[in-house]
Amino acid sequence: MGLVQSAASGSGRRRLTRRRALAGVGAGLGAAAFLAACGGDSKSGSPQVSEKELPKERGSDLLAATTDTSAQAVPGGTYQHFEPSEIQGFDPHRPGSARTQVIANYTYLRLLKKKTRFDGKAPDEVTGDLAESWEFSPDGLQLTFKLRPNVIWDRRAPTNGRAVDAQDVKFSADRFLAMSPNAVNFFNSKSKAAPITAVEMPDPRTVVLKLAFPYVPLLATFTRNLNLWILPREAEGGFNPQTESRGAGPWVLDKYTPSASIEYKKNPDFYEKGRPFLDGWSTPIITEYAQRLAQFRAGSIWGGVVRQEDVLDVKKDFPQLLMVQGEYLTDSPLLFFGYRGPFKDVRLRQAVSYLIDRDLLAETLSDSAKFQAAGLPKALRINSHIGAGWPEWLDPMGGEFGPNARYWKQDVAEAKKLAQAAGVTGKPELKFYFPSDGYTATYQQTVPILAQMINEAGIWDVKLTPLNYQNEYIPKIHFGGEAVGAWDGVALTPAAQGDDAGHQLQVQFHSTGAATRQPPGEDPRLDQMIDAQLREANPQRRTQMIQEIQRYLPTTMIAAPVFYQGANYSLFWPWAGNAGAVRGGAVPASETYPYFWFDKATYDKTKP
Repeated sequence: MGLVQSAASGSGRRRLTRRRALAGVGAGLGAAAFLAACGGDSKSGSPQVSEKELPKERGSDLLAATTDTSAQAVPGGTYQHFEPSEIQGFDPHRPGSARTQVIANYTYLRLLKKKTRFDGKAPDEVTGDLAESWEFSPDGLQLTFKLRPNVIWDRRAPTNGRAVDAQDVKFSADRFLAMSPNAVNFFNSKSKAAPITAVEMPDPRTVVLKLAFPYVPLLATFTRNLNLWILPREAEGGFNPQTESRGAGPWVLDKYTPSASIEYKKNPDFYEKGRPFLDGWSTPIITEYAQRLAQFRAGSIWGGVVRQEDVLDVKKDFPQLLMVQGEYLTDSPLLFFGYRGPFKDVRLRQAVSYLIDRDLLAETLSDSAKFQAAGLPKALRINSHIGAGWPEWLDPMGGEFGPNARYWKQDVAEAKKLAQAAGVTGKPELKFYFPSDGYTATYQQTVPILAQMINEAGIWDVKLTPLNYQNEYIPKIHFGGEAVGAWDGVALTPAAQGDDAGHQLQVQFHSTGAATRQPPGEDPRLDQMIDAQLREANPQRRTQMIQEIQRYLPTTMIAAPVFYQGANYSLFWPWAGNAGAVRGGAVPASETYPYFWFDKATYDKTKP
C-alpha cells in the first residue's frame, strides 16, 4: 500500500507557504478572503512508506485510551458545542445546505443507522433506528421493515406524543421524492439506476419497498444524513418544518435564535431508555475559527474545534486534554468541470489532473511532518475517484492501479502537450468557482492552492470567482443548473459522499447520480460499469468491479480527485465522557451523542 509521509530531510521537494499559496492567483482577492495552508520554508520529501513503518511509541503517551465509560456515566449536564455557520433551516428534505441534513440528526430518525461502536473504531454494521427489523425477499425485489412499537413523536402540538407509524414513513418517502435532489439515488421514477418503485404500508407497523432490481447498497443508503429522514405527517400544514422540529429522535429542538444559537434538550421518550445521558446540547453559532478556539481554550466548548496545525500546540498548553486519533475517511473531494466550454474535451480534463501536485497538497494541509516529529503516526493516503477510507480503495500511487496512475503524478510538460493538442492557445481565462460563504476552513485553504498549481503552468489565466453559496453556487455550479456541467470553468466539490464505495461511484459519476459530475450520455460505458456493481451480490466480485472502475475513470476524467485522507487528531476536555471512544457514522447526534456524558468530578479538577 503506497502512502505519503512527510520527511524532515528530502530530495529538494518544495513546500507551500501561506504567501506562496495566496500569491499569483489573479482575482483581485486579498489574503483576508482565504485561509491558506501554513508552513515554513523548509524542504520536504515524500517517500512512499507503509503504516507499519511509522513510529508508534514516542508519542503514544500523548494519546488518550479510547475506553467506553458508560458504566460510570452520571445523567445530567449540557454539552457545550457550536455551529460553525448560520443554518438554512431545519427541513431535511428541502434542497439547500447540507448542514440542514446534519442538524436533522438531533431530532429526527431514519429507518436504519450505523451501529455505534465503543472501542474508538469506525462503525461497520447497520442496525435499526425507527425500524426494529427488516427482511429481503428471496429474489431481492422486496424489502420489508417492521417499525419499533415504542416510538412516539414530540409531545408538543401538533404531534402531541402520538405513535410513529407506517403512514409517517410513506408521507416522508413521498415528500423526499418530491423535494430532495438526493431522491435520485433511491427512486426509479427519478433514475433508472435507482431501485425503489413503490412504498407500501400493509399495516401501521409495516413498510414494504418494491424494487426494480436487487440493489446491494440499499441498507447502507438509509443510514446517511443526506437521505430519508422520517418526519411526522403533521409537517404538511401542522407546523413549519423549516423553522421548527417535531421529531422522535434523541433530542428535542428547544430554542433557535437566528445567528446566535440552537439549543436542544434530551427527549425523555427516546426509544433507547436511559439515553441520552446528557440533559441538553448547546450549540451557539460561532462562525470564526479564532473565536471558537479561544472558547475551547477557556473550556466553554468541549471538543471538535482544533485544526490539525494547532493540535500539538494546544495539547502542549493544556496537557489535561484528551487527544484521540480518528480513522481514514471515505469522502472524496473532486475538482470538477463545466462542460459548456472546452472541458468537453477529455484531454483538457486530464491536463488539469496532471497539474496538481497531490503529495505537496497533502503535506501542506496535513502538517504530517509535525506530528511524526512528535512520534505520532500520520500517514496520508491519496484518494482515487473514491475516498481512501473505503476497503475497496486502490492506491493511485501504487503498482496495483496500473498505467492510468500516471494521471495522479504532477507532469506539467504532459499537461502542456495535451492542451496544445486540444487547441488551447494564448493563455485563456479559466474561472475557478467557489462559495465565498460556505464549506469548511480546509476547503477554503485548498481552493487558492489548487488555483495556483493550475495557474503556474501558464496554460490558463486562473481567476478565482466567488459566488454566494445558497443562491448561486449550489443551484448553478454544484447541481449544474438545468443540466450537469452547464457552465464554463472548474470548481471544487468538498465531499459528496456515498454510503458504500459503489454507491459513492453512483452518486458522483453515474449520469443520474444526485451529485454527479457526468453530463447525461457523456460516458455510457461508465454508467454500465456502475450499474453492474450495484447489482453484484458476491462481495469479492463486487470489490473487483469497483476497483476496475477506479482504474477506468482516469481515461474519461469526469472529475479529477485532488485530495487525501489522514487519520486526524482531535482534542476534548476530559470531562466530556466517552468523547473519542464512542463512534458512529455520519450522523453523530443520534449515533454517538446519546452516549456522551458530563463528568462533573473531572470538570471540577481540570477546568482551566
